[in-house]
Amino acid sequence: MDPRDPQFRIERLSDGGSVELISPRDKSGVLAATATIAGNKVVIFASDATIQGGALGVEGAHVIANSNGCAITYHRNMALRWSAFA
Repeated sequence: MDPRDPQFRIERLSDGGSVELISPRDKSGVLAATATIAGNKVVIFASDATIQGGALGVEGAHVIANSNGCAITYHRNMALRWSAFA
């Protein structure tokens, strides 16, 4: 899998098998999911460096805003994975 792929990067950061997508894989440039990291429940999003080099547009900002709302609603921490090389 391409190491720039946001789902790959989210899964790499999260506990195995804990990732559940909360946004569709689309052309927004951002993918969001719920997961656990070291046993802690989180909402996590990652930029998609395969789309416009990871640049953020309006649609991507909506994914981030919606994931923030999800974190608030379900009392979860937020995590982000921005750089495709981290």
